[in-house]
Amino acid sequence: MKAWAEILGGIGLAIAAEPIHEGGHATATRMVTGVWPEIGLWAVHPTSGFSTKLDVLIVLTAGDMAVLLWWAVIFVLVYHRPQWKWALVGPSLMTAIVLVTWFASAVLMPFGRAGLGASDAAKFLAISGASPWMLAAIICGIAGITAALVTRYFRLPASTAA
Repeated sequence: MKAWAEILGGIGLAIAAEPIHEGGHATATRMVTGVWPEIGLWAVHPTSGFSTKLDVLIVLTAGDMAVLLWWAVIFVLVYHRPQWKWALVGPSLMTAIVLVTWFASAVLMPFGRAGLGASDAAKFLAISGASPWMLAAIICGIAGITAALVTRYFRLPASTAA
């Protein structure tokens, strides 16, 4: 595949993260309320109320979980087709952004700044009452696992020069 096509493909896969994210929210909203929400390009707006806090938390996490699942699917595809390594660049970038926003919200929560950027993570922390430091530790673990997978897969062969 030509370099320009790989670049455009990677950019396209990165851009695909937004509809995948919003689709995760929409699907979760439909599952917990039984009603499809209003779906926009940048946001999903529920058309009915949620019956429990758990329902709200499920919907808040569903968008980012969809992006993480999408990355895992792309990773497995690329793992079986090494010539498609370029396809991991865009999804890996978007997965890193997802993890960084959750981590930043958790770390900034004790300082009253978790809501910067109106992130789903800040809303999750506010509603759940979960420990921001525990969430930060969990996100670090997830980031470490994904980084280990990517670096192990992309590791350059050892040099044979003496």
